[in-house]
Amino acid sequence: MANRTFKFIVLLFTTVLFATSVCYSTNPITKAKFQSYNYPNMYIRHANFDARIDENVTPEMDSQWELVPGLANSGDGYVSIQSVNYPGYYLRHSNYDLSLEKNDGTSLFAESATFKIVPGLADPSYISFQSYNFPTRYIRHYNYLLRLDEIVTELDRQDATFKIISEDTQPPAPTLIGDVNADGKIDSTDLTLLKRYLLRSATLTEEKILNADTDGNGTVNSTDLNYLKKYILRVISVFPAEGNKPPTPTPTKTPVATPSPTQPLFTPSFKDVTVHDPSVIKTNGTYYVIGSHLAFAKTNDLIQWQQINSSVYTGNPLIPNVFDELKEAFEWAKTDTMWAGDIIQLRDGKYYMYYCMCKGDSPLSALGVARADKVEGPYKNLGILLRSGAGKGEDGTNYNATIHPNAVDPHTFFDKNGDLWMVYGSYSGGIYILKMNPSTGKQYPGQGYGKKLLGANHSRIEGPYIQYSPDTGYYYLFLSFGGLTADGGYNIRVARSQNPDGPYYDAEGNNMINCRGPAGSFFDDRAIEPYGVKLMGNFRFVDSGIGYVSPGHNSTYYDEESGKYFIIFHTRFPGKGEMHQVRVHQMFINEDGWPVIAPHRYAGETIRRYSPDEVAGTYAYINHGRDISANIKNSVRISLNKDGTVSGNGVNGRWELSGEHYIRLTVNGTNYTGVVLQQWDDGLKKYVMTFSAISRNGNVTIWGSQL
Repeated sequence: MANRTFKFIVLLFTTVLFATSVCYSTNPITKAKFQSYNYPNMYIRHANFDARIDENVTPEMDSQWELVPGLANSGDGYVSIQSVNYPGYYLRHSNYDLSLEKNDGTSLFAESATFKIVPGLADPSYISFQSYNFPTRYIRHYNYLLRLDEIVTELDRQDATFKIISEDTQPPAPTLIGDVNADGKIDSTDLTLLKRYLLRSATLTEEKILNADTDGNGTVNSTDLNYLKKYILRVISVFPAEGNKPPTPTPTKTPVATPSPTQPLFTPSFKDVTVHDPSVIKTNGTYYVIGSHLAFAKTNDLIQWQQINSSVYTGNPLIPNVFDELKEAFEWAKTDTMWAGDIIQLRDGKYYMYYCMCKGDSPLSALGVARADKVEGPYKNLGILLRSGAGKGEDGTNYNATIHPNAVDPHTFFDKNGDLWMVYGSYSGGIYILKMNPSTGKQYPGQGYGKKLLGANHSRIEGPYIQYSPDTGYYYLFLSFGGLTADGGYNIRVARSQNPDGPYYDAEGNNMINCRGPAGSFFDDRAIEPYGVKLMGNFRFVDSGIGYVSPGHNSTYYDEESGKYFIIFHTRFPGKGEMHQVRVHQMFINEDGWPVIAPHRYAGETIRRYSPDEVAGTYAYINHGRDISANIKNSVRISLNKDGTVSGNGVNGRWELSGEHYIRLTVNGTNYTGVVLQQWDDGLKKYVMTFSAISRNGNVTIWGSQL
């Protein structure tokens, strides 16, 4: 229908707009509303003569417009946009801002109030408005206000795209009731997306909102979620929206009002554990992390942790007779301890522990698998899967540490199709991935070391972990760059791919296969610094005293029920040497499809809608940069001002909220996209607003924590 509307408008322009002059401006071509492409519940409207997009416009006539022949050019599809309830007033730009003003008859006004309708920049079935006198600029929304901007990124194109809703446009209809993600079928992924929408952690397009209205009452709420759940469980076979008499809905609890940033629900109490290189598994409602030296801990809420084991010794709860059970691996690696492990539950319901040992001063390593009926053990060895460091490599050639992997740091995961993979590697020849047999937990034969994803020539890259996101369809490869000690500059980075085995790219478009040290080099950090989105490195919030040193070797977890993403890692702390603990932070996917890490540790918070007044204020600001360095980045004070500007300590720019909790910032000429979140600041002992954002088409993360 949108295509038909666009063709209708263009046809009118080409057949009616001839030999026109300003006098035609009072003769409407069509009355219309203009619906935002990426916020389909919002429409262009005037409010106190400012031009913006808004939802639930009152009075409705503030969002109704007349398309008339262009005041400065009435041919070639040019129009002017006249208010329905303020005849003679038009949308015009001044200093690139859009407002509603009365036609003063000047040529300057006519030129600034004339636009060309072109096919939508984000979708040609929609429309965009191109400026007459600044043809490189288009009308777009920015922090809900309309501006005239040059369009560069995909997000810009979406902001500059609209749908004409006119008398010619028929009301839209759902494509398939219950198909919330619009993939042509109704299943648990639709239920998850609808939960996230109701929790305000996801947005829906117009089509998806229509599909989600399972009871057909014109709104989407928990009742629709209940019907969708019943449909998937086959309690009902037809949705009420399809004509059935609605059954009595299940009563829902009255929602509790979200507290303001200064009125927390509770003061969190943390209980910490020490697990180096923590790899997470959730089973039976409990989270477990296993790490190096057979360290093991658990939690039910990611806040209060319990230590289960801390070292490799005879009689430990996981592998009681560990030195006998894993004798072959210990002897190969010439060590008496274990490095980073990983646990996964396979189809047989049993738990598979992927263990590894390494000599340490060389890549003499063994990687194997053990199995248990319970996640807490005891585990029985199934054998070594890979060896490295000496003799013939797994590919049949002599082992070469500059190109072959160090067989440590495994992470085993299922992809979206149910196939099993193991990614692994540390320093040496890089990071590799193998396809695994989900019935045996071992690799399929004939793969050698597997497929290389990145690294070579002893680049300091390790701890790979891959997380699939059902929200974006990407696989995210998390990595730790640098050295793990307090002076090593350890930092967490990420790249993404549409396939579990790559190729992986960073936000600048760099293929990660090229991330490696040059031939003959050793620990050349400068060569790998340009690669990967740096999510977190050494930092300290000066005012609160909260900070991390060498955070890294992370795992991640996506909770389908809540729609929350978590990142779990170990970190050291400023001034505390090599002492380290586990930390958990919440993660979010920004508007450009990249994960951002919330600045403070997880304290049970849930993201919600925030107002500009809540977000404006003074912040402790961190720019994580892209370096691999032992230097700690101390925060500086900046202000997100109520007028949308950013200022303070050599920083200037603009900020705006987008949707319910997204933020866009321009800082010293660089554009960033991220999220805002109310969090507990354990240093200041209060709830504060925070932001976390990544440079658009770049690899730099910035954080802010309100003071």
